[in-house]
Amino acid sequence: MKSLLSVLSTGSCVKYSLLVLLTLPLLASGQPLYPQGPPALQRAIIPEVMLDQDAIDANAIPLLQIMEAGRHLFTTPFTTNDGAGEGRRIIGDDGRLGGPMGPREIDFNQRLNNFIRATRGDAAIMKQFLAPATAIRSNGIVVLDTNDNVRFDFLRINGLDSQSCFECHNSIGSDHLPGQGASALLARKVGVTGGSAGFVSDAFISEQLATNDTNVYPFTMFLRNPPHVFGTGYVQALAVEMTDDLQMEKEAAIGAAYDNQGKWITNILQSKGVSFGSYSVLMTSEQRKEGDRADVIFHAMTQPELVTEDFSHVVGVSTDLVVRPLQWKGIASNERNFVHSALAFHFGMHPRELDPNYGDTNEVFDDDSDMVTNEVTEGEVTALTVFTMLIRPPTDPENLTPEEERGRYLFTNLAGLGPSMSCALCHVPKLRLTNTMAFVRDPRMVATNAAVYNLAGLVAAQATTEDLPVIVRLREVEKNLKAQNKTLHAFKSMAEAEKAANVTLTNGYWIDLSLTNYPIESGQNPLSLSYPRLPRESDGTVIVPLFSDLKRHNMGSGLADKYSQTTDVATVKVATNEFLTRPLWGVADTGPWLHDGRARTLKEAILMHDSPGSDATPIIEKFRALSDGDQRAIITFLLALRLPLDNRYSFDSP
Repeated sequence: MKSLLSVLSTGSCVKYSLLVLLTLPLLASGQPLYPQGPPALQRAIIPEVMLDQDAIDANAIPLLQIMEAGRHLFTTPFTTNDGAGEGRRIIGDDGRLGGPMGPREIDFNQRLNNFIRATRGDAAIMKQFLAPATAIRSNGIVVLDTNDNVRFDFLRINGLDSQSCFECHNSIGSDHLPGQGASALLARKVGVTGGSAGFVSDAFISEQLATNDTNVYPFTMFLRNPPHVFGTGYVQALAVEMTDDLQMEKEAAIGAAYDNQGKWITNILQSKGVSFGSYSVLMTSEQRKEGDRADVIFHAMTQPELVTEDFSHVVGVSTDLVVRPLQWKGIASNERNFVHSALAFHFGMHPRELDPNYGDTNEVFDDDSDMVTNEVTEGEVTALTVFTMLIRPPTDPENLTPEEERGRYLFTNLAGLGPSMSCALCHVPKLRLTNTMAFVRDPRMVATNAAVYNLAGLVAAQATTEDLPVIVRLREVEKNLKAQNKTLHAFKSMAEAEKAANVTLTNGYWIDLSLTNYPIESGQNPLSLSYPRLPRESDGTVIVPLFSDLKRHNMGSGLADKYSQTTDVATVKVATNEFLTRPLWGVADTGPWLHDGRARTLKEAILMHDSPGSDATPIIEKFRALSDGDQRAIITFLLALRLPLDNRYSFDSP
């Protein structure tokens, strides 16, 4: 029998939707699909998805089972029985709510009162305006409780905006009806499952609904157009290898500074043909720590007082030299750091690993005061992370039309000057991945795991860069090499250094992005939404058609946010005008475009790259100088970059 969850989420065309609806209520055995009631009444976290993290780490749970659990958690709406939302809803005798408020409800009411005082408004009038009792109570979205506090199930302005990941991350575009001359479009995605995010998918983020400091009352701090999640495993793996390269250059520079006391050493930061500027370092005799060379270099990598560093020429990456490939600003270095934060921010489903007291033996975590403790376990976060990392990647389009081929050429040769003055300068068409093994960390891997949960950051921040998996692994390699009186820069690559150090992370789960253990010809369930994989080259590497350099760029004042944004390390922020080069694989199916969805056409998106201070301005000037036909050819090529469909589980049409 086909996997039920595979059928549930293949993204089949709309013409099959009715058959899907008619077929889903019964399993092959004839038993009800939802023995506890329909999704709106039962829990999303059912026994089948309650996976044990220790068993996952030990490879005691088949990948297929992990994927099935992750797919379920991705598509099934969370309910209050799971712990969705914040605060406890207790109905009083007068029909009003009581019980403890959640942190965002408390914050909202405090800021509302600040707003009322600052504007000298009448509190009763303002609260009636925001929550008219007769109109609002009827739909249960916002009410006043017994203390006249505004209570809500969906906040919408700062999270609590949806019930499932699939509501927003469902991009798969549209297409024309096959064999029809009409221009009517056929949806290439099934409908959303419910919740306010199904109405407007953009995420509105603002913990500062009102402030007395500046007498400015911003509606939002950030507005985010949810990107697709296809191919994120490859993106994370590329970023890890790029981080390795930058860290090795840093260590090589420190080694040279050790050998040349009192002299500035500058190393070029480059990885996979992408330049991140340069790093300079100085070590004086006073700074030089006692010990042998390898020992001093090892400690200088983490102790700034042992060297004098100059990051002024580092570009496109934070000064900790960690490439962060996820989210619009490049703020998450790995998929898990995004997943566990999104659960808390969007659904009020607070993973246990975000508990500030995480790891305490008597820990009981109910950060959102809804009387549901430890709402998402480590194993459940891992399952959701593995699923999103293994969703099929878009592939490089083949059999392009002559106009599309012309557009591809112009994309990399806007004015006949090659990639250096073209869209491909930043949207690099292909990056080579050396190692297809990707790591999903166990949050227990570092003692200082307790993350700082930022309600406006969209990612929970680790205390330091040293807590990030890519750096934990790096330090283990350096430590083992130090014991051999060796350093990283004695090796040509991190792979060679790892082999010499005999280090492999054990606190987590390794997955092969090529899924070599699950060949599609084997007769096993071929993990729908995961195949096809990107092919291996003869040397075992993989060419990833990402159309990104995974760098941040200054996009000018026209696209700048009003506030800087925190990364997955509490002390590292991203400037208001910097954005990650958005990967263009699948760009045709992800409109509206840009970080806030302001561009309604691809041409608008291209032209909006040009604003005062933007790194892209010289390129956009070349684009503007093209003929209408050449501009159209580029856009036609971009429209060929489609997200993948998997119709192997489609039902036969009647």
